[in-house]
Amino acid sequence: MATISTSGISALQVIKSEHLLRIINALNGVVSNDIKISGSLANGDSNTATNYSHAEGNLTLAVNNSHAEGSETIASGQYSHAEGYTFFGDSGDQFTQATGIGAHAEGRGTWAKGDGSHAEGASTGNGVDTDYILTASGSYSHAEGASTLSLGVYSHAEGYFTTTIGIASHAEGRQTTASADYSHAEGLSITGISGGSLRALGYGSHAEGYNTITYGTGSHAEGYFTIASGSYSHAEGGLTHTKGFASHAEGNSTSASGDYSHAEGLGTVALGTYQHVQGQFNISSSDTSAFIHGNGTSTSNRSNLIFASGSEVQVTGSLSVSGTLRVGPTTVLGAPTYGVTPQAILAFSSSTAGGGTLDLRNTSTDIAAGEFLGTIQFSGKDDQSVAYSMVQIRATANYAPNAGDSGGGNLKFYTSPGIGGNPPYERMAISASGLVNMTSGLVVTGSTTINNILTLVPTSSLPIGQPTGSFIVSGSGANCKPYFYNGTTWTALF
Repeated sequence: MATISTSGISALQVIKSEHLLRIINALNGVVSNDIKISGSLANGDSNTATNYSHAEGNLTLAVNNSHAEGSETIASGQYSHAEGYTFFGDSGDQFTQATGIGAHAEGRGTWAKGDGSHAEGASTGNGVDTDYILTASGSYSHAEGASTLSLGVYSHAEGYFTTTIGIASHAEGRQTTASADYSHAEGLSITGISGGSLRALGYGSHAEGYNTITYGTGSHAEGYFTIASGSYSHAEGGLTHTKGFASHAEGNSTSASGDYSHAEGLGTVALGTYQHVQGQFNISSSDTSAFIHGNGTSTSNRSNLIFASGSEVQVTGSLSVSGTLRVGPTTVLGAPTYGVTPQAILAFSSSTAGGGTLDLRNTSTDIAAGEFLGTIQFSGKDDQSVAYSMVQIRATANYAPNAGDSGGGNLKFYTSPGIGGNPPYERMAISASGLVNMTSGLVVTGSTTINNILTLVPTSSLPIGQPTGSFIVSGSGANCKPYFYNGTTWTALF
């Protein structure tokens, strides 16, 4: 496309109407001509353009190869661009301005200060005496939204009152702050008018959700009022806190302090390294690699259902097993020959210690004579009760034990007649000295061999209605004799 022709026009010659018409037609678009301007161009109302700049609109200023458009915008940075209009704030007027080299400011009262920065959106005030200017200060940073602030180099702040301070950091949402280099803050914070409490303070960390904070390098906090203090830790849920290196806390009000530890549930605490804690309100422990299941009810009433550490598992409460409970080698299973399938197996292989051992232990430090040491109970159920105790085997202390003295023990056997809902009664006892006492008689089917002395306590009279073949000693002193019963009468043997 050609420029406006200068044919017929020369110095000191008369300008004709046709010469002027060429310019008018070119400006009006009647003919197609290129119009070239050497220098600056200011068009509009009271605009200023200097040093090859362009200012258009109303009261705009463009200097140093820049471009300003809109109303009262300023493009003072070399190669900068400002567009939009003025923010009439509580503390004064804020022009939309681009002062950084190659910067771009657009919107209402925004400011692109850093070289290569970009500011867009709107500045706001508190309606009283303070203004919050949307500013892109960091070189090559980007601020957009309402009253956002990007201070860090290469950083990006977007949303409402968000702030980026660290290099290449990113803040989005409402009142979030990305302070550390390469950090990311997103979500919602309502503490204060700016610089809220949702903050990413750790190098390369990520805070998201509602009022979350990351302190640790590479840490991640999400959810509601969560804090990730440990490096590379992860806090999620509500009111959780990770303090240990690479730790993880989730749920409600949980804390993972041990390195590589994990706390989940309600009010749980993982103190030890590599610990895993679940449930609620556990009793804390510093044991390494412990597994804890808490069943407390509050921070002042903590308890554990399961505590496993090293080679020991503690269960506080009841244990219900569906199937066979095996203690010992895992290959032990099934019914023994001539036996029935057991529900519990204690297995141990040793040439000196023998097989499995069941230890019923009274852990009291003040055991008295006759106090129970342990009970094996056999029960059954057939109506609305939990169960009926039918048979018991009990061990009791012979006398109070002391240092170096066990106190001895007695073993007692109880059975219930089952008539009228009677409990088990003592039927046989083996004393600490080895004597056997039976309260209801002894019936022997087969032969009995006595290798020492059989002592029968004499009766004062001969009873009636005894089984045929009964043997008794009756009388006193020199008249004490043994008797045999043939089913009809007692006969003295001498």
